[in-house]
Amino acid sequence: MGGYEVPGGYVEEIPHTTSIVQSTVTCLPLFIGYTEKAIDQDGRLLARGERCAITSFTEYERCFGQGAPEILRVMLDVHGRIVTKESYSPFYLHACMRQYFANGGGVCEILSLGPFPEAPHAKTFASAIAQLPANPSFTMVAIPDAVSLEELPQLQQQLLQYCEQQHHCLAVLDVPYCNDISLNTTVAQFRHHLGQQGLRHGAAFLPWLAVAIPSAHQFAHLEIKYTPGVANAWSQYHKATKLQSTLLRKRMLESPDMAVSRMIPPSATVIGLFHANDLHRGVWKLPSHVQIKEVQSLAAAINDEQQASLNIDKDEGKSINVIRRFTGKGILLWGGRTLAGNDAEWRYISVARTHDFINASLHRYLAAQHFKTNDAATWTAVRESFNQFLLTFWRAGGLVGNKPEQAFYVKSGLNETMTSDDIAAGRLIIDIGLAFVRPAEFMTLRIQHALTTDRKRTTPASRKTAPLPKKTRVRAKTSPLNVAIKNIATTQAKPPSLEPS
Repeated sequence: MGGYEVPGGYVEEIPHTTSIVQSTVTCLPLFIGYTEKAIDQDGRLLARGERCAITSFTEYERCFGQGAPEILRVMLDVHGRIVTKESYSPFYLHACMRQYFANGGGVCEILSLGPFPEAPHAKTFASAIAQLPANPSFTMVAIPDAVSLEELPQLQQQLLQYCEQQHHCLAVLDVPYCNDISLNTTVAQFRHHLGQQGLRHGAAFLPWLAVAIPSAHQFAHLEIKYTPGVANAWSQYHKATKLQSTLLRKRMLESPDMAVSRMIPPSATVIGLFHANDLHRGVWKLPSHVQIKEVQSLAAAINDEQQASLNIDKDEGKSINVIRRFTGKGILLWGGRTLAGNDAEWRYISVARTHDFINASLHRYLAAQHFKTNDAATWTAVRESFNQFLLTFWRAGGLVGNKPEQAFYVKSGLNETMTSDDIAAGRLIIDIGLAFVRPAEFMTLRIQHALTTDRKRTTPASRKTAPLPKKTRVRAKTSPLNVAIKNIATTQAKPPSLEPS
């Protein structure tokens, strides 16, 4: 405020637009599913369709409570000893959020669909997706609680179409549960029912992950199964419906080291990896060679041959990314393609997310320039702001090129991007070219081995060797080698992808 000394009325203008482009957030995921309760950080009851931001699993449980009641499935052998202990529930959000934060996840948003029903409802998910806002703050969205529904393909199509309409959003899809036997059939059905719309705005992942259940976990029901050859004497266990069965409790106490696990879809775990990767490495890179934490095993063990058909779908291009176990490295995310696997421009998640991040950041800047005069001064200001933003991004490693002009260009002006009719109609048109960083997905090493011998080759005296032809002198400016070098240098100086149309 000014130092006013005379009574009167004063007007101060405060600029409401920014002169620089501010970066939008790269990874702010939204998770949609059922919860035990739904309150905000202050204890206020959340309205239907209202999202709530959290930063830790502790905050998740404070605002959304515990997971749904689970069924404990126990396998007994012929002597009544416990062979396996597994937990099951059709509601996955609580366990998925534990994995999200365990693998580097940070601030995220939760959209609760209400308290746990007997089973998930497709209409509830469809309604929630239909009411998601335009131009949202979140950049990724997942619906793990819908993964077991028959209507999952329709819900995933709806999610892809929604993300296609936004400037900055990726749908992270779970492939339904499959094991080594059902893998091919499940993948074929997933690809067939998914459709063709919005594929570049989505990415799919498998297999499911076996995660440990906390030791203090409570189970609502009990299911007993037996290994072959079990005597009828153990048929009494079929009647057990509560964990309070004295005999079973005794058996469980006899094997305290046998952890209880449950299978969950991988979407939240993968998003946690991306969140940590964006923070420490950059949105233009993939979270590869990072060991996935707190996973006991995988629902399917996928080899190179199987992944080849998952990574590259020659018919429809619907690439599916794989989580695999490697000896000495642990469990890793081993793939980074969008569902548009046959699209050379948009096949990589890192390229799509980098484009969306830049696009959203520039759109937000332009939104603050509405109703400015459409003249040379505004065009210059926009070019300078965009150039400075992209220069900073290039220096961080987000764009390819030894020089800024090799990495990007920004054009805006009369008779360059706009006509006089465009200006009269209030249209400000800007052309931007970007050279994206693309992952080295296939690393090929070629080795040529030349054999030599210690014996000297001799020429018979009777055979006269033909004289060597004289070398033809070639002028440097016409030398093929010289031309090749010149072409390479030209290509490096200006990538074909940045040639203005």
